[in-house]
Amino acid sequence: MYSVVEFIEEDSVHLVPTVWINGNQSKCPAFMGQKQIKAIKNRIKPLSTWRDYEVRLLKTTGEYKIII
Repeated sequence: MYSVVEFIEEDSVHLVPTVWINGNQSKCPAFMGQKQIKAIKNRIKPLSTWRDYEVRLLKTTGEYKIII
């Protein structure tokens, strides 16, 4: 499962694996670019070292979709 979330501090919307979300917090890796996209597509389990971000859940879906 994937979730569309609004990252409150960053004022941005992203698709993340639902497993990264806990309540109104989402883990997010420090790496960016293709490595982050691969982590999202493969729904890797978040590491405890990843930073927590405050989020607002907008939608949950079973499919990986690029949001335009």
